[in-house]
Amino acid sequence: DVLDGIQDEIVANNVRVEILNRALAQVTDEDVKAILSEQIATLQQETTQLQSFVGSQLNTSSLLSWLSALLPKF
Repeated sequence: DVLDGIQDEIVANNVRVEILNRALAQVTDEDVKAILSEQIATLQQETTQLQSFVGSQLNTSSLLSWLSALLPKF
């Protein structure tokens, strides 16, 4: 399902951030460090947004399921 795909992307982004952080620790060129830091921040921001989206979708789904269980079926 779509949420599973987004959750897979969240995991992939976390791996990318880890790899970029390792590269950042090894680089000495300040320009390259700045680029890597910017890319890390961008990936972290996108990951946070994806996590928020998934969380809100899961909460909405749970709420709708709960409400449908309470309402009589017609």
